Amino acid sequence: MIKKTSGQLVLKWEVSFIETEQDFEKNRRKQFIARIATIDYDCIIMSHSKFEKISISTEHRERMINEQIEEISCAIDDAKHQNGERWAIKKMESQRRSWRSRLILFVVSIN
Repeated sequence: MIKKTSGQLVLKWEVSFIETEQDFEKNRRKQFIARIATIDYDCIIMSHSKFEKISISTEHRERMINEQIEEISCAIDDAKHQNGERWAIKKMESQRRSWRSRLILFVVSIN
């Protein structure tokens, strides 16, 4: 539900589904994803590590990793142009290196 109050946009989601550790066990993962796909949720929130367990095409996974790298690179550029905190820039550069390593490992694993 979207509400607008005093010039601010406020989003309100009702929590109607909470995943459990058992939902991400290998033998139950497809059933879990099917349940999500068949219900019209406003939003699905899950940890990145659990999201990575969901099977997606190799092209889509590679595109997602590249998008993460690009988003972090843009954030680094913005922070540098705005004279951002040096520690924050270093942290983002570390994250970008980590994503680049993931991309290399992924590309090697599919070849």
